[in-house]
Amino acid sequence: MIKTLAAIVAVASFAVCSADDVVFGYVVNSDAAENADKLYQVELETGVAHEIGSLGVQYEDIEGLAFDEAGLLFATDDATDTLLSVNSGTGSATSIDRSSNNLRISNPRGDYGLTFTCSNTLWMSSDQEKTLYQVDTITGEAQLIAETGDIGLTALAAWGEKLYAINSEGNESLYEVNMNDGSLKLIGKLNTPGFEDAGMAFDETGVLWAITDGTIISNFEFGPSKIYQIDIETGSAQFIANTIGGVESLAIAPPGGCDKGASLATPIPTFNYYGIFALAIGLFILSLFFKARLKTKRIH
Repeated sequence: MIKTLAAIVAVASFAVCSADDVVFGYVVNSDAAENADKLYQVELETGVAHEIGSLGVQYEDIEGLAFDEAGLLFATDDATDTLLSVNSGTGSATSIDRSSNNLRISNPRGDYGLTFTCSNTLWMSSDQEKTLYQVDTITGEAQLIAETGDIGLTALAAWGEKLYAINSEGNESLYEVNMNDGSLKLIGKLNTPGFEDAGMAFDETGVLWAITDGTIISNFEFGPSKIYQIDIETGSAQFIANTIGGVESLAIAPPGGCDKGASLATPIPTFNYYGIFALAIGLFILSLFFKARLKTKRIH
């Protein structure tokens, strides 16, 4: 009987611990046909999306999301060319310096990718301008670092000392980006259906994830967004699941692969409610068993 009860508790405990195995991403459905511009938490293995809240009516085209080393969520709004701070618990977004157009880019055309590196430096790419920037997280101002040649980068993701990017709208591929001069080293083709915009991020274990937008506004197509895992050695993308439409951004975790010893970041807690429920049942049964044993001993 004791072994059986121990097994129940062990299984329940594993169910709770397995919550750590569920990879959650944060996205904004900026190109959705309806109910757009809201922050969601997405279970990346299944595509199940949980609505968190609206970013605010003034921000209509979030195309970059990234966590800094402290677990704070940043975003770039393509419609106003503004760097935002986003409350990951409510979805509410505010300009970093309380002003619009704080990126201060001359003749901006947007389509931004966003990521933090191990130095907690915020990097941004512009697909349309074919440029690479560093962004001041206090003022929002973007400093031009380099041009990326003939290839516009729609999404960025950093792991350790390496910066990765993907392009869109033809011959979609994974690249390693030289952070000094913006030159691109082709890793390999994604081998995915074409897309206009995407988000990309590493999880805490170093797996690279991407979400591609299923919306093609010019053709009035509003399909689901697609979730992929990308092999950083070959560039090949493996389809994982569909999720809510209109997603052009993805943030998962603070900078990873940094080899700094204990992480400075505080992981954002997530809960496996089924596991917690199972653990509660297991502990309840175990308590009943010991109460029964104690009662029996008193009788004898």
